[in-house]
Amino acid sequence: MSTVLVTGSPEAVEPVVAAVKAAGAEAVGLTADIDLVEALQKLDPGSVGCYVQLPVGITPSGDTAVSRVHSFLEQGLLARFRLVDAVLPALSEDATVVLVGGHTQVEQQAPDDQGARRALLSVLAHAVRADRAPVATHVQVLD
Repeated sequence: MSTVLVTGSPEAVEPVVAAVKAAGAEAVGLTADIDLVEALQKLDPGSVGCYVQLPVGITPSGDTAVSRVHSFLEQGLLARFRLVDAVLPALSEDATVVLVGGHTQVEQQAPDDQGARRALLSVLAHAVRADRAPVATHVQVLD
């Protein structure tokens, strides 16, 4: 039986894992309070039938809007690429990947472009499809 793997912040992962289990599927939740990349690399090859990647909590740092946005991207959106890369070997032949947005703007005064944030997740989705080719992998980006 393949597993539904859910990663993200603890407050986001727990209800999703509970819902998956309530629907009768096997689910594993890995939260951002551990080294996610290391944990993902330990998964058995082909053992994950569905990977749900939820956002993690971010605390951007920096004295300028540019440095805070950089921190936001590095800790949030760009870190998600490393997580997917680590989980790729564990995906089964018919796996589905669900990338869920949700990172919010750094602060009210910082520039925010929700379309750009979604576009980065779409780039990640295309990269997953490319890495998995010729296997057709269903990848969905949700807001």
